[in-house]
Amino acid sequence: MKPLHSVWSRPRRSRAFTLVELLVVIAIIATLIGLLLPAVQSAREAARRAGCQNTMKQLGLTFANSESAKRRFPTLGLQMGAWGSGSWTALKNRDIYPTPATPWPHQILPYCEEANLYERRFSGDGYRDWGQGTASMHAQVVKGYSCPSRGLRINSNTAYTVGNSGVPSPCLDYASPARVGAGGHGGLIQEITYQSTPSEVIEAVYGTIVQPGGQVGWGGESTLANRYTTVTVGKVGDGLSNTIILAEKAILSKDFLSGGASDGGFLHFESNGDRIWSYQRIVGPARWAPKPDSIARAASENDRAKGKEIGFGSAHEAGFMAAFGDGSVRLINYEVDVVGVLDPLCSRSGGDGSQSQLN
Repeated sequence: MKPLHSVWSRPRRSRAFTLVELLVVIAIIATLIGLLLPAVQSAREAARRAGCQNTMKQLGLTFANSESAKRRFPTLGLQMGAWGSGSWTALKNRDIYPTPATPWPHQILPYCEEANLYERRFSGDGYRDWGQGTASMHAQVVKGYSCPSRGLRINSNTAYTVGNSGVPSPCLDYASPARVGAGGHGGLIQEITYQSTPSEVIEAVYGTIVQPGGQVGWGGESTLANRYTTVTVGKVGDGLSNTIILAEKAILSKDFLSGGASDGGFLHFESNGDRIWSYQRIVGPARWAPKPDSIARAASENDRAKGKEIGFGSAHEAGFMAAFGDGSVRLINYEVDVVGVLDPLCSRSGGDGSQSQLN
């Protein structure tokens, strides 16, 4: 009989994995990862969508604060504010009181902790400071002007950078609606290209909370040729809770990264030619149906006759975010009734849309 110590001290052999077993384990792990990835991506997109909703809510609050301080809602600025006419002296670093020359993305800066950037407009070369390169006010990133699902996008397309200067400008993902096609004025751009445009035409093609502020002459005069309706809370006849003030805008696929005629810098203001306010506004739903970024636009939408206007859309697959005048934010489905519901929700008076109809 062998001593016990010789039995217990005998080395034990470990059994190695066979190649087949190893491959099976790897296959199981890969399957689990494949099952988990969509859930992780879905959770990340849900978080980004929540971030977008919060961003729009903050923007809505800045509009409310601006209205409270100025006794009017922000505007799309002045048409033909001498930006493209060659005469800059009157407007390059000042506003024609009480109508701001620059569009709403500049007007609300003091109410979203960007007062220093706002003040650059009124010093030195003012709006024309793009000669300062990346130090230009047009090259600065404003937190809250980009949807988290899209990420920060920079317009590097020289033809559409400010003053054709090549200064890279952050793009704007949110814009105010214009009810194109309402009142028989289907050709929005053609209707308001010239300084003789009367207020009733502006009301017919907009009728929204955010509208053009006025017009000046070709020479950059110090007085307004036209001053349009000042929109206050009292003039929102349908109620703030039933009127869209801002929404996510669609991005043409060819302009997504580099920027272009429909997707310029957030402060880019083109008043001469046929791209008036096109970066800060959304053409009404009756003309261009809402679409997600994942769906390619038709040729007619990628090369529109005038203005290369954009419609509602977003990077979210379920719908696009819209901020209402009361500060609420809703995700609107792409299949929404654009004529019966969405278009009236863009109108501040006379519309029959309501948030309850979105469900």
